Amino acid sequence: DFWEIDFPVDLRHTFTPDEFAWLPTGVEVGAGYRYEYHPPRTDIGDTQFWLADIALPDLWLVPRLSYERDVIRDNGTYLNLCLYKELEVFEKVFLTPSVSQGWGDRKRVNGYLSDPDMTGPLDRAGLMDSRLQLALSWRPWAWLEVAGFVAYSDFWFDRHIRDASRNYIRQIDGGARNTSWCFPVGLSVTCRF
Repeated sequence: DFWEIDFPVDLRHTFTPDEFAWLPTGVEVGAGYRYEYHPPRTDIGDTQFWLADIALPDLWLVPRLSYERDVIRDNGTYLNLCLYKELEVFEKVFLTPSVSQGWGDRKRVNGYLSDPDMTGPLDRAGLMDSRLQLALSWRPWAWLEVAGFVAYSDFWFDRHIRDASRNYIRQIDGGARNTSWCFPVGLSVTCRF
């Protein structure tokens, strides 16, 4: 029912203890831009985002904190904390389980969800996008990665946002489903240079 195509451009660098002796571990920082395309048959318009993130990639369980600012649709802010572990299952093939939790400010939540009565936007900030994900990637060369993922996503910690999501799904689905959860899937091709 819903799909989008994202066109990201990211710059990132890992600062190591070899470069800066005061660092206890490597610190990866990134900044980027993303154009999000939605097909004309949907009522969702295209939008653009500015992105930033920081991670500690040398730890056994890697934490990553991401910042996202929508500059077209809702002018809202979204934060996401993710913990993941990359495991090499075959030569050049990696399996990455992860768990993450998002938070949206009032503008972000307001831009995506209506209040439970469907009379106006949901006027609150809150925890959103609790997610469990499993990704499989193949890196035939250092500069190329082909990956896919499947995830389970819901709103575990904020019943107001969960109820608003259920109402939204009922509205677009003609009342056939009374759920707030979904199973997103995705494919990506990443070139690094």
